[in-house]
Amino acid sequence: MSITFSVVGERIDWDNDADADKYINMSNVNAADVLDALGYSLAPDYSGEVRSRELALRCLRVIGQGEDAELPMVESGGPGTGQCRVISCGRRAGYVVERATQLLALCKRAGDLGMVSYG
Repeated sequence: MSITFSVVGERIDWDNDADADKYINMSNVNAADVLDALGYSLAPDYSGEVRSRELALRCLRVIGQGEDAELPMVESGGPGTGQCRVISCGRRAGYVVERATQLLALCKRAGDLGMVSYG
């Protein structure tokens, strides 16, 4: 599963590479962590809308905090454990700040009175 962020009301041609700057797509886990860093939550229904001006201010705060830590890959369960194998792929250091920077660009597309949606 994944979460896509985009400007409310902006038309996106998903098959056109030229529209790739009109949206940001993240795994559920990464989107939840980015939203958490911004002071939002994916719960309860994994979707929402926020004012672009408010989101931009929160993005600037996260960017100003500097690079976030790496999240290491973790594997648990598997043969002989009685549990299914679960692999969390982790992410590189700086991922949250990188995504906050991309969200800031979406906020600029939306303008001060626009909205950014996720879901």
